[in-house]
Amino acid sequence: MTVFSTYMRHGAAKRGRPIPCEQTGRSVFYIDDIIRELPEARIVGIVRDPRDVLLSQKRKSQARKDVKSWGLRFRQYLTYHPISTSALWVSTVREGDRRAGQPQLHTVRYEDLLRDPATVVARMYAHCGLDYEARVLDVPHVGSSNTPNRAGAVGVDPSRTGRWREGGLDRAEIYLCELIAGRWMRRHGYGLSGIGPDLPRLWLHLLTMPLRTGSALMLHAASMEDVIGALRRRLGA
Repeated sequence: MTVFSTYMRHGAAKRGRPIPCEQTGRSVFYIDDIIRELPEARIVGIVRDPRDVLLSQKRKSQARKDVKSWGLRFRQYLTYHPISTSALWVSTVREGDRRAGQPQLHTVRYEDLLRDPATVVARMYAHCGLDYEARVLDVPHVGSSNTPNRAGAVGVDPSRTGRWREGGLDRAEIYLCELIAGRWMRRHGYGLSGIGPDLPRLWLHLLTMPLRTGSALMLHAASMEDVIGALRRRLGA
């Protein structure tokens, strides 16, 4: 952690910034380690509707059009599955909820951030001991797996939430997501649609889950030093 901290501070200093920032999503599984080694750290956790998360992950491989990225596209295609992606969402939210009382952690809902960015971001800045400035909301509209680039447009775009309702997920994907994550969705204020599954699609997802997830794990194993340890953290074991 000392090496990592030094690296982060060096990177911030090179850019003329006094505070280093790290935004890797899997850091939620290392909150205790971060706080132990860097007690001055401030952590902001983001919770997002898992159905929008599924849609974003599903479309990731489709968002890359250049031929050179076909390997990455294929890996992203294998990585997405409604069962494993929903289970991973649950494990990340659970990790954050377990540490909700720790003063270093501040959690916000993505939808609240988009609906009332000034209030939510001001609270985030206060949590980090920083002075809020309205200009920080002038963020460019960079494209994502669900939205295209909008050159010259700035500001927080509230339309980036609820896209799952517009299509892109089949009924079985929505059903599986709500079945797996329903308890945690309700805890964070996400209503359930009550959509029933399309049975042929449901069976397809159930049958392909071991192959897709196993293949994705094999592809990612090369970049993971401790595969078993990483899995145990993500599964809460």
